[in-house]
Amino acid sequence: DLIIIDEAGQATEPEALATVSTLLGAKGQLVLGGDPQQLGPVIHSPLAKAYGLQTSWLERLMQRPVYQRGEDGRFNPLVLTKLVRNFRSHAQLLELPNQRFYENELLCCADPLLTHSCLNWEGLPTLGVPLLFHGIVGKDTRE
Repeated sequence: DLIIIDEAGQATEPEALATVSTLLGAKGQLVLGGDPQQLGPVIHSPLAKAYGLQTSWLERLMQRPVYQRGEDGRFNPLVLTKLVRNFRSHAQLLELPNQRFYENELLCCADPLLTHSCLNWEGLPTLGVPLLFHGIVGKDTRE
């Protein structure tokens, strides 16, 4: 048996555990894919927040000693694989999160044909910086 939960950092702990506890056999493997530094579960209920459901199972697990860096500064490759190559973003857009959350480990590997294609677009507030903020007004209609 193999269960893969992608974007596990967005799942509440009960959501993830319900799947695992009902489907994973004693000799099965579980892979939690995701980034605990990104968007967590969306919780609207004050009661659910009071009981800590805004913290995903992935985030809670990452606090355990087995998932921490060893004395050599590395993670145990038997339990954790940290993906550091970014194939989507321009290097300038990676700078801040790389410094603040990823200990400068992210590597910009995106194709320059993609990341540089709009650098001279006249709609950019700063030519050469591929960043644009566009405000929207909307309402969250999820239950």
